[in-house]
Amino acid sequence: MIIFMLMTLVACGSSTPPQQRNAELTVEYFGKKIKHEKPKWTKQSQLQEILNKPEKKYLIFGANWCEACGFLRRALREGELLHEVEFINIEEKWASDAANSYGIKSIPTMFSLDSENNIISVKIGPGEIVVHLLIHLEK
Repeated sequence: MIIFMLMTLVACGSSTPPQQRNAELTVEYFGKKIKHEKPKWTKQSQLQEILNKPEKKYLIFGANWCEACGFLRRALREGELLHEVEFINIEEKWASDAANSYGIKSIPTMFSLDSENNIISVKIGPGEIVVHLLIHLEK
């Protein structure tokens, strides 16, 4: 009995959950791309590259612990709109500083930016964000 309990304790390791991965995934089958997923969160260096592009952008501030953010991500994946937005994790220092400078008080919050990075609109909450994207994005 004691050995079983010790094995259970050793097998469980620490009580902290594993770090979530933030990797890009591409699956090819016989040379044809059948699935492509970008990283869950946009890094600061990636965001700078995105902001340098002369096109409309959608930035969504969220966090891993936010249930509404998870719901929003699933809705965008199912609507095939996930690739059109950049998710920014406010748990990272640089993103938290940016969120504070923009006065973000609730997540998820989305900024629509024009090609010159001027804020066109701000949407708060998964419902408002999904509706806005469905209306303004072409599939």
